[in-house]
Amino acid sequence: MAYAHMHKRLIAALAVLLLGAASLQAGEPLTLEACRRAAREAGSIDLLQQNAEDARTPGKTLAQSPYMMKAFGYGQLSYQSDTPNPANLTDFPFALHPISQFQYHAGFVAVLPLYSGGRRKLSAQLDEVDRDLDIASIQRQGMELDQAVDNLYLSVLVGRTAGEILQSQLQAVEIKLSDVQEAFHAGKAYRNAVLEVEAKKTALEARIKGNEAEIAGALQALSLLTGLSIGAETDLIMPDLSTLIETEPADPGLASIELQRKKIGLQKEFSRASALPSLKAIGTIGYGQWALNMFDNTPNFYGIVGLTLQIPISDWRDVSSRNKMLDNAADALDIRLDEAQKHRDAALQQYDSQIAKYEALLEGSRETVEKYETLCEELDKLTGQGSVPASDYLTALEQLSSARLDQEMNTILILQLRLRRDRFVSSL
Repeated sequence: MAYAHMHKRLIAALAVLLLGAASLQAGEPLTLEACRRAAREAGSIDLLQQNAEDARTPGKTLAQSPYMMKAFGYGQLSYQSDTPNPANLTDFPFALHPISQFQYHAGFVAVLPLYSGGRRKLSAQLDEVDRDLDIASIQRQGMELDQAVDNLYLSVLVGRTAGEILQSQLQAVEIKLSDVQEAFHAGKAYRNAVLEVEAKKTALEARIKGNEAEIAGALQALSLLTGLSIGAETDLIMPDLSTLIETEPADPGLASIELQRKKIGLQKEFSRASALPSLKAIGTIGYGQWALNMFDNTPNFYGIVGLTLQIPISDWRDVSSRNKMLDNAADALDIRLDEAQKHRDAALQQYDSQIAKYEALLEGSRETVEKYETLCEELDKLTGQGSVPASDYLTALEQLSSARLDQEMNTILILQLRLRRDRFVSSL
């Protein structure tokens, strides 16, 4: 009678345990993709990247502005308290007009750079590299945010799976404790056997509480990152690896170093170009009085056109010094790039090794599950015949449950490692 009662309790407990993982918890299901999108939106990652893209055209225009045509108006009004009278200074027979105390003129000036040594094009290229560096920095933030979301999301899944394992062990221990207590009261077991099982039950209960606290902390952190209300009742969907990793994204850390190297090369070219001759066309059109209007004091229009050629002479000394400094910076970047690449290769190799390890464990857990399923079928028959005690069947069912949950945990760990590998960002 006792065996029959124990058998019913065991079947009910295992049914709740094994079917609980498949049942949806209360609340709307949540996917990893949705968490990533929400975190990026909360962190304004996409908005920052779009703003950086939108700044390309005006940034390029501003960078080229010093080497494009400039036009400006001018005006001048002055008063002199004492002006000479040219008629008093000569006996020439023609009329000379006194210089006016008020002088004024106004007009427009246009300056058109004709040749700047290539600085206009280089300025645009330098601004383009700066925009790419800004975007690489934003992409780095986005990938690091994805990593944080992935870790928290999967840690919840791992924690919940671990909780199921602990609960299955606790349920089995509680059943064993009932058996031992029954045997103790019947005089078939000693007190130490009861104490041993009670201690194991207490330890498992403490581990379950600690695991629940870790899950609650991860859910709270995930809620803060995503801006979503995620609680213990929220059902987290197991991610589909094929939809999350389509192509391996570029490493923004390495991309930043490459862009900095490119920028240094452009800065060297710009430095040399700044020491080359420059040619400008100048045009002026105006109206007004000139200071020496001795022959005609009537305001009139005037125009001036010309060319300005500027030939730097001493600037080459500065160019040499600047380029030496840039060469040193380029050498330092080469060292950093080499170290970052080595660090990345080593990290990816470590991820590959861990993935291979858990894939082997996953394959082994599949075989273990199959063997325990066969064992449980045999023990179920023998228990029904009274050939073996129900405790043997209980132990086999506990081991089958643990093997199935181990298999699920290995699947999650493989997914977690692949996601981390995919979102790996080199440190500079």
